[in-house]
Amino acid sequence: MELLNQALQADTNCVPAVLNLRALEYGQGRISGDAFLAAISFIKTNFPNHPILNTLRVWDLQSQQCRAVFSGHTTGVTCVAITPAGTQAISASFDKTLRLWDVATGNCQKILSGHTRGINSLAVSYDGRVAISAGRDTALYLWNLTTGKLLGTLAEHKEEATSVALTPDGRFAVLASQDAELQVWDVTSGKQVRTLAGHTSGVTSVAITPDGRFVLSAGLDHHLRIHDLKNGKLLKELLAHSDALTSVTITPDARFAVSGSDDASVRIWELDWQWQQEAAPAASKLRCVEG
Repeated sequence: MELLNQALQADTNCVPAVLNLRALEYGQGRISGDAFLAAISFIKTNFPNHPILNTLRVWDLQSQQCRAVFSGHTTGVTCVAITPAGTQAISASFDKTLRLWDVATGNCQKILSGHTRGINSLAVSYDGRVAISAGRDTALYLWNLTTGKLLGTLAEHKEEATSVALTPDGRFAVLASQDAELQVWDVTSGKQVRTLAGHTSGVTSVAITPDGRFVLSAGLDHHLRIHDLKNGKLLKELLAHSDALTSVTITPDARFAVSGSDDASVRIWELDWQWQQEAAPAASKLRCVEG
């Protein structure tokens, strides 16, 4: 909350009642030779032309101070990721571009153009060389971050693409959409390998476990679902919230999942994967933080 307050104070024309902190991506930053634990944040609101929405801020998580502001997008930022090395950040926007930033200097190193409509989601490979993005134009875009070139488009949903995730080895991408489908694509061959069924309405967010074995997805139907990525089998359905889910993520050790919802709550789930038995994972709510 303190970080949000500082972000709002950065622009005196903000209307706090309609501002929501939408993403906080963690990484190891480096500014002026000083290494620190960093977060990149942005704010999304109902007023798309507000100038604060076009920027990203780098925060030192220990001092809770804003270390830098990235400016360049012409409309609201929708998502951000930090490369594994922690030296670069990539952001996407409703202005149909992705921007690659130097975390140390705040300079925009590359502008990646190709989307025909606003971008909703992006993911970066574990080696930091490739990024994928998806958005309102329904397709999945594959980018070379070294050159900034578009490598190709791999998928197309019937409706707006909402979220995308990459397996740790970078081989498979999972693409979610408002058409209630989860598509699994082989990034190397450019072919769809399977569809993950189960959601009864739009899927808003998707995450893959660190070992690449399972997919967690959040939907407008109030449910979290867990699929086996290898065979596409639906393993678990959890009635997670009383309203539409907006996001889901998994901790690096895969012990917990965190979901957010329009019911104004964030819920933390403890996952018991039962690895040795190869059984369907069990999940139970550990605690709920009301917002």
